[in-house]
This record gives sequence, C-alpha cells and structure tokens, in this order.
Amino acid sequence: MSPRPRGKRGSAIVVALITVAAVGALGAAFLRVSSADHLRQSEENENLRAFYLAEAGLAESFNAIRMGRTGEIGSEANPAGYGDGLLWVTATETA
Repeated sequence: MSPRPRGKRGSAIVVALITVAAVGALGAAFLRVSSADHLRQSEENENLRAFYLAEAGLAESFNAIRMGRTGEIGSEANPAGYGDGLLWVTATETA
C-alpha cells in the first residue's frame, strides 16, 4: 500500500465535521420551527377557550333575561366561575 499524498490527509474528517455541523443546524432549525408552531397552537387554543367561555356567559345571560331576571352574571370584582374559567356579564337595558 502506498502512502497517501500529503494534501489529502484529514479530508475525511473535514467532510465529517461539515456534515455533522449541517445536520446540527438542520436539527436546530427544525426545533425552532416546531417550538414556534407549538406556541401558535397554544395561543389558538386559548383564544378558542375564551370565545366559548364568552358564548356561555351570553347564553346564561339571555336565559336569565327570559326568566325575568336582570341578565347580570357575576361582576368584574366577583366573576362567576364556569368550567375552568371566570366570566361576568353586565346587562344594560336600551330604549
């Protein structure tokens, strides 16, 4: 076996290091995208939960008005608990 020329020694290590760095960078980019997507999904879930909680509060208020009550549900100082959230409805009679 003849010895390798001096210019080619260690080139496999350089290629391996570049490959490892590229795979690491791709992994970090994937992790960042995945984390941002998870955060966005969590925010969407919270917005949807808030929407449904508001819908439930309005439904309770409309039902109370139909039953002859004021339609007030809780207050800002003392909100009513509903499911795992808190809500209040202030009803104002208009002309």
